[in-house]
Amino acid sequence: MRKQFLVPAMTSALMLLAVPATRADYSNTVMSLNPLAYWQLNETTAPPGGATATAANTGTLGAAQDAPFAGENVYGYPGAIAGSTDSAVSFSGFRNAAALAPYSTSVSTAPSFTVEAWILAHDDGTYWGTTCVLSDVDANSPRSGWLLYANIDNPGQYNFRTYAQNGTAASLNLDLGAAHSIQNEQWYHVVLVVSNAITATNFYAFINGALIAGPVAVPAYVPNDGGVGGFCIGSRTDVANGYTCAAAIGQVAYYTNALDPATILAHYQAGTNPAPATAYSTLVQQGNPALYYRMNVTPRGQPYPVALPVAVNHGSLGAAGNGFYQPSTMPGVAAGPTNSGFGPVSVASTFPGVQPSVDQAVMCNAFSQSALDITPGMSLTAWVRVPSNPLNFQTVMGRGDTSYRMDVDPSGLPHFACNPNGDAVGTTPVGDGQWHFWAGVFDPVSNNELLYIDGLLAAQLSGGPPQNMSTYFLIGGDPEYNNRYFTGDICHVALFDYALSETQIGTLYSSVGVPPNIVLTTNGITVNEGANASLTAEVVGSAPLSLQWYSVSTGNVTNTVAGDTTATLSLNNVSASLNSYQYFLVAGNSFASVTSSIVTLTVVQGPPTILVNPAPAAQQVPVGVTVGYSVVASGTLPFHYQWSQDGSAIAGATQSALSVVALSGTHSYSVTVTNNFGPATSTPVSLTGFSGAPPVVTFNTSGTGWTINQGGITDAGITNGTLLLTDGQNGEASSAWFNTPQYSDGFAAFFTYQEADGSAPLADGTTFCVQNAAAGTAALGGGGGELGFTGIENSSAFELNIYAGAHGGQGIQFGTNGMTPDSPVATLPYYSTAPVNIASAHPINVQVYFNNGTYIVRLVDTVTSASFVTTYNQGDMRGVIGADTAIVGFTGATGGLNAIQTVSNFRFSYTTAPILSVNTVGANVVVSWPVSVATFFQLEKSPNVTGPWTSAGSPTVVGLQNQVTLPATGTSQFFRLQLQ
Repeated sequence: MRKQFLVPAMTSALMLLAVPATRADYSNTVMSLNPLAYWQLNETTAPPGGATATAANTGTLGAAQDAPFAGENVYGYPGAIAGSTDSAVSFSGFRNAAALAPYSTSVSTAPSFTVEAWILAHDDGTYWGTTCVLSDVDANSPRSGWLLYANIDNPGQYNFRTYAQNGTAASLNLDLGAAHSIQNEQWYHVVLVVSNAITATNFYAFINGALIAGPVAVPAYVPNDGGVGGFCIGSRTDVANGYTCAAAIGQVAYYTNALDPATILAHYQAGTNPAPATAYSTLVQQGNPALYYRMNVTPRGQPYPVALPVAVNHGSLGAAGNGFYQPSTMPGVAAGPTNSGFGPVSVASTFPGVQPSVDQAVMCNAFSQSALDITPGMSLTAWVRVPSNPLNFQTVMGRGDTSYRMDVDPSGLPHFACNPNGDAVGTTPVGDGQWHFWAGVFDPVSNNELLYIDGLLAAQLSGGPPQNMSTYFLIGGDPEYNNRYFTGDICHVALFDYALSETQIGTLYSSVGVPPNIVLTTNGITVNEGANASLTAEVVGSAPLSLQWYSVSTGNVTNTVAGDTTATLSLNNVSASLNSYQYFLVAGNSFASVTSSIVTLTVVQGPPTILVNPAPAAQQVPVGVTVGYSVVASGTLPFHYQWSQDGSAIAGATQSALSVVALSGTHSYSVTVTNNFGPATSTPVSLTGFSGAPPVVTFNTSGTGWTINQGGITDAGITNGTLLLTDGQNGEASSAWFNTPQYSDGFAAFFTYQEADGSAPLADGTTFCVQNAAAGTAALGGGGGELGFTGIENSSAFELNIYAGAHGGQGIQFGTNGMTPDSPVATLPYYSTAPVNIASAHPINVQVYFNNGTYIVRLVDTVTSASFVTTYNQGDMRGVIGADTAIVGFTGATGGLNAIQTVSNFRFSYTTAPILSVNTVGANVVVSWPVSVATFFQLEKSPNVTGPWTSAGSPTVVGLQNQVTLPATGTSQFFRLQLQ
């Protein structure tokens, strides 16, 4: 795989990929890798012209209440009614997808009324946030009518609301059924009854024939006044405001009376019985509904109101993954790639990329959307021809920002993104009117998102496994946007449910019969005189390949490098005479001979020069902790190293790296590097060993010793022991850092976090962070979902997110180097802290303990006493932050939404591992642990390993040990150190 790196002085290496071809037959090579889906796009039948669709009303109000569809929907979706040919409509959640009937006072009536439908959710609110399934509402203020939400605050529950023109406040706001009782991709029979009883108006909800909510009084109700439209399926009535749902819906009925429980149960039983005594649709019609939309717009098997040509899926998913050429696509009209591996006839599909209101892509997996939800590894490949100078950002293929996609930007650069990760962007334009082989991969082993162009790695990002929103896959567009249609030609699209290796991608590319392609990722390498260097090319091309390295002398004489006929050039014991020599590789096969770019060799000679001094310049750690230092020098080899402590040589310390055990007090360390030309001495570093109890860091009263950084907020700071991070305004970011670095291989921190106003919606969150960023105490990251943390490198953070619309919703996560679930390079999504709600406005006591590479976090709601505990294995902290000490503090941010966020009662202390030792001394027992263990730990004792536990007393310090002496009881005693 291609690496991007700074070439060290001692050696240099570039990676190789020389791929043999199996045979010049691309389709067979693809199929040998067992794709989940493979659309060759070599069909030639043109699709018919566009057609509009309407949900026909067969209720008593007739065609006057027909509901035209808008947006891009899947028609003919397999319906819910057993034994029936009635299909349903799957709403995408994109592009204002909905069916909206004209406003009618015959529908928008006062109670009693009943709403009935069969609903299959593609998303329960987890990904898309709050969406609306059914509605008859004027959502303007003052708001009137009713609606049914899939609510992000309660995934897996529907939420019913009524309005009575009291601003935008709901007169009834009720979650239906138990939490998480609604599962994605399952049909549910949902009935909503608003009954005008003699003394009160009550609401009842039934799911699958059973009463799951009510009777609940509706305090007041005003029917929809028609301000924005009438009865709506798939969205809130104000469709353009972004509440369109991701769900399949069928058999929608509206009655101007209250259905009784027996009738509702009879409907459900008829709908689930393949041979009912009375058909489901007949039972509904017998109830005289004012509206009845059976939603069977087209026969099953077609996602469009008119029959479309099929793009056959040759992969293992079979017909369930077939695609459909939408009306403006042009299948089979373009000449495909002419390489021999595509056979004598090679065609491709053309995508016009114009007219945003017209469907012009290939819609795949229309009726089995979740079949293309792939994790933890995936690959997407295609042959793509992008015209010169693309006019706008275009999606070549994909499932939107919430899944995976390939794009090309106005500069012609290729993109690959796999949610939750950002875009991996190539650096070489592909907008040249030529065919290129694209491959996007998420590798779950390395957690890397990778983009390959023409068999070679073009870009990569580190990230997390794919998360997939169930929606269809478009070739030639993006289901989430109506302005990203692709202009160009595409063929041979393949999707794999695993990560293709670099060799497999090279094999696919080479199987078509291609000339060699060579990449050298640097134009110069630097090496010390007398050292070894290696130069390796990255090469793909159809086999057999012949390779030969060449050198160009300072006198401009070109010679073959004898014996160097592989992709790797080895230079051993490099002499100064080779300084400024140039090297290149020539690769040939039966298609062409190709010459690589030039790499210049620089040979460093003379006395040692210190390139990288030991670091950090100063640090403080507990006595007995092992600290490591290293140095990098350039010059003529060989080097001799001699480390010194306080100016005196350390016996045996003659390597480029030094490990030293911290001694009490402050000591300095340096290294002298010597060769035949002379010596060079590094800048000394100081190491202070603490032999007493670890200090406790607090906010003090006024924040003495802390640095506050503000972005978009003017009053962040510490007052009366409380840190204000955000003050209820949008677009804020702030950070607060203790000025003195602390030992970071082990620590305990306590604080109280509070979102002070507690009003929804809230955003975004806070982190507790340890960092060694170059900016030091001036470090401040991005706002919004970046939590003031993104951009702070060499860092580790515990993240609290109060924004329900973030990846994973409200909850916590752990990130390094500025990564959050919503940052450009993302962590895994947030996860819930239930039963503790960190956005409740309650003070939340937080305990963060880190030792031996593992975080242990405990949250306690001080109002409800609910608690939550989790652990996270980060690994070695030094490997993350690059030192044994770090700056500690907090970051916080808001974005398009806001919150008031405070931190109080802060206490921090470093700690080494709390290891106990017990010895018998005469008639006493002496319990000991290192003095470097934080004073937050208290020694407790118990006659049983399961407790009860009581205090064993306060320790005295003897040497470097805390000791508690207790009389021996003659019976078993158990001891533990417990954080307080």
